[in-house]
Amino acid sequence: MLDAPKVCRIGGGLYEAISTIDIRAPLGYTFHMQLTVDVVKLNIPLFLGPDTMDEYRMFVHTVTNLLFGVSESVDLPVVRKLGFVFYDWGSLTFYFLAELQCIHKHFFHANPERLYALMRRANDKDAVPATPKNLQDLTDACDVCQLHAKAPRRFIVGMSKEDIRFNQLIYADLMWLEGKTALHTVDNDTETGAAALLDDG
Repeated sequence: MLDAPKVCRIGGGLYEAISTIDIRAPLGYTFHMQLTVDVVKLNIPLFLGPDTMDEYRMFVHTVTNLLFGVSESVDLPVVRKLGFVFYDWGSLTFYFLAELQCIHKHFFHANPERLYALMRRANDKDAVPATPKNLQDLTDACDVCQLHAKAPRRFIVGMSKEDIRFNQLIYADLMWLEGKTALHTVDNDTETGAAALLDDG
């Protein structure tokens, strides 16, 4: 038995849904809604019902004309006309996390800044200001990137004591390595060590 076609009530009229599609509706540069919507033979915008608004914890403040998302902390300007509230996202789009992961792997775990620069040079409309941070977060969480990351180029010293006096007290150790004189010193406060070979003269 075939299912009866779905009928949508729009503006007092009944219209048969000819299909359903999955879309993502962006709200700012950091959040989007993944929706499955019915398609009807009308030139109308996307309608959000109270059930969808409740699912994403969103509401419209009719005094300030702002659309608020409680969970994602978004507030976007809306326009009221013909008894409806409209939000126009224009050409605002951006990448899913899974899409950025594919790009990150496709370009062999490239540096986030260089990868974003490449995306901008390609006039990628989905490369938005939030993309570099998302790419950096992916790199920080990537096992391959962490395994092959370069070691820090500067020596890092942990300053654990409050009153530090550099080189006030040092420990010196004079030794001979294969007939050559070597001096090893360690600062008492910073625990930083240094060694050098001495001239026999």
